[in-house]
Amino acid sequence: MSYTLDTPIADLEFSTRVQTVLANHGCRTLRDASAKLEDIRQHARGFGHKCYREVKEAIKFASQTQGDLLEQEEYRRYLLEDRLHSATALIQDVQLRLLRAALKGHISKESRRDAAFKLRDAANFVEQIPLFTGED
Repeated sequence: MSYTLDTPIADLEFSTRVQTVLANHGCRTLRDASAKLEDIRQHARGFGHKCYREVKEAIKFASQTQGDLLEQEEYRRYLLEDRLHSATALIQDVQLRLLRAALKGHISKESRRDAAFKLRDAANFVEQIPLFTGED
Protein backbone atom coordinates (compact mmCIF):
# COMPACT_ATOMS: atom_id res chain seq x y z
CA MET A 1 0.00 0.00 0.00
CA SER A 2 1.30 3.45 -0.90
CA TYR A 3 0.49 6.40 1.32
CA THR A 4 1.72 9.86 2.27
CA LEU A 5 1.81 11.96 5.44
CA ASP A 6 -1.65 13.28 4.55
CA THR A 7 -3.23 9.82 4.57
CA PRO A 8 -5.99 9.50 7.19
CA ILE A 9 -5.10 7.31 10.18
CA ALA A 10 -8.25 5.24 9.59
CA ASP A 11 -6.93 4.22 6.14
CA LEU A 12 -3.71 2.79 7.56
CA GLU A 13 -3.27 -0.72 8.89
CA PHE A 14 -2.36 0.21 12.46
CA SER A 15 -3.18 -1.99 15.41
CA THR A 16 -6.39 -1.16 17.25
CA ARG A 17 -4.43 0.21 20.20
CA VAL A 18 -2.44 2.61 18.00
CA GLN A 19 -5.56 3.81 16.18
CA THR A 20 -7.38 4.39 19.47
CA VAL A 21 -4.53 6.31 21.08
CA LEU A 22 -3.95 8.47 17.99
CA ALA A 23 -7.67 9.22 17.72
CA ASN A 24 -7.82 10.15 21.42
CA HIS A 25 -5.00 12.63 20.83
CA GLY A 26 -6.75 14.27 17.86
CA CYS A 27 -4.58 12.77 15.13
CA ARG A 28 -6.54 12.49 11.90
CA THR A 29 -3.63 12.09 9.50
CA LEU A 30 -0.17 10.63 9.65
CA ARG A 31 1.17 14.20 9.57
CA ASP A 32 -0.78 14.96 12.77
CA ALA A 33 0.64 11.82 14.37
CA SER A 34 4.15 12.83 13.34
CA ALA A 35 3.78 16.22 15.01
CA LYS A 36 2.39 14.78 18.26
CA LEU A 37 4.23 11.46 18.44
CA GLU A 38 6.77 12.34 21.15
CA ASP A 39 4.09 13.88 23.36
CA ILE A 40 1.86 10.84 22.86
CA ARG A 41 4.75 8.53 23.68
CA GLN A 42 5.39 10.29 26.98
CA HIS A 43 1.79 10.75 28.15
CA ALA A 44 -0.42 8.05 26.63
CA ARG A 45 -1.10 4.97 28.67
CA GLY A 46 -0.65 1.75 26.76
CA PHE A 47 1.49 3.35 24.07
CA GLY A 48 4.77 1.56 24.49
CA HIS A 49 7.79 0.85 22.35
CA LYS A 50 5.93 -1.42 19.91
CA CYS A 51 3.22 1.17 19.24
CA TYR A 52 5.79 3.92 18.90
CA ARG A 53 7.83 1.88 16.44
CA GLU A 54 4.70 1.02 14.42
CA VAL A 55 3.85 4.70 13.94
CA LYS A 56 7.46 5.78 13.43
CA GLU A 57 7.94 3.23 10.63
CA ALA A 58 4.76 4.39 8.90
CA ILE A 59 5.95 8.01 9.10
CA LYS A 60 9.34 7.04 7.71
CA PHE A 61 7.76 5.13 4.81
CA ALA A 62 5.33 7.98 4.04
CA SER A 63 8.16 10.52 4.08
CA GLN A 64 10.18 8.40 1.64
CA THR A 65 7.14 7.91 -0.58
CA GLN A 66 6.47 11.65 -0.66
CA GLY A 67 10.13 12.30 -1.45
CA ASP A 68 9.96 9.82 -4.31
CA LEU A 69 6.89 11.61 -5.66
CA LEU A 70 8.80 14.88 -5.82
CA GLU A 71 11.28 13.20 -8.12
CA GLN A 72 8.52 12.63 -10.68
CA GLU A 73 8.11 15.45 -13.20
CA GLU A 74 4.34 14.91 -13.51
CA TYR A 75 3.80 15.24 -9.76
CA ARG A 76 5.95 18.40 -9.58
CA ARG A 77 3.88 19.93 -12.40
CA TYR A 78 0.70 19.00 -10.53
CA LEU A 79 1.98 20.77 -7.38
CA LEU A 80 2.95 23.82 -9.37
CA GLU A 81 -0.43 24.03 -11.11
CA ASP A 82 -2.25 23.53 -7.81
CA ARG A 83 -0.34 26.36 -6.12
CA LEU A 84 -0.84 28.68 -9.08
CA HIS A 85 -4.55 27.87 -9.19
CA SER A 86 -4.87 28.63 -5.45
CA ALA A 87 -3.02 31.93 -5.81
CA THR A 88 -5.17 32.88 -8.81
CA ALA A 89 -8.37 32.05 -6.91
CA LEU A 90 -7.28 34.24 -3.98
CA ILE A 91 -6.45 37.15 -6.26
CA GLN A 92 -9.80 36.83 -8.07
CA ASP A 93 -11.59 36.82 -4.72
CA VAL A 94 -9.81 40.04 -3.71
CA GLN A 95 -10.65 41.66 -7.05
CA LEU A 96 -14.32 40.73 -6.66
CA ARG A 97 -14.50 42.09 -3.11
CA LEU A 98 -12.83 45.35 -4.12
CA LEU A 99 -15.16 45.70 -7.11
CA ARG A 100 -18.22 45.20 -4.89
CA ALA A 101 -16.92 47.76 -2.42
CA ALA A 102 -16.19 50.25 -5.22
CA LEU A 103 -19.71 49.80 -6.60
CA LYS A 104 -21.11 50.66 -3.18
CA GLY A 105 -19.17 53.90 -3.35
CA HIS A 106 -16.76 53.27 -0.53
CA ILE A 107 -14.11 50.92 0.67
CA SER A 108 -14.00 50.41 4.41
CA LYS A 109 -10.87 49.82 6.44
CA GLU A 110 -12.11 46.29 6.99
CA SER A 111 -12.45 45.68 3.23
CA ARG A 112 -8.95 47.02 2.61
CA ARG A 113 -7.51 44.95 5.47
CA ASP A 114 -9.30 41.84 4.19
CA ALA A 115 -7.96 42.47 0.69
CA ALA A 116 -4.44 42.95 2.02
CA PHE A 117 -4.58 39.68 3.96
CA LYS A 118 -5.85 37.81 0.91
CA LEU A 119 -3.10 39.27 -1.25
CA ARG A 120 -0.49 38.26 1.34
CA ASP A 121 -1.95 34.74 1.30
CA ALA A 122 -1.64 34.68 -2.48
CA ALA A 123 1.95 35.92 -2.22
CA ASN A 124 2.71 33.18 0.33
CA PHE A 125 1.30 30.56 -2.03
CA VAL A 126 3.54 31.84 -4.79
CA GLU A 127 6.56 31.89 -2.45
CA GLN A 128 5.93 28.23 -1.58
CA ILE A 129 6.00 27.13 -5.19
CA PRO A 130 9.09 24.96 -5.49
CA LEU A 131 11.71 26.07 -7.94
CA PHE A 132 12.75 23.33 -10.31
CA THR A 133 15.82 23.24 -12.39
CA GLY A 134 15.96 21.27 -15.54
CA GLU A 135 14.79 21.34 -19.07
CA ASP A 136 11.16 21.46 -20.17
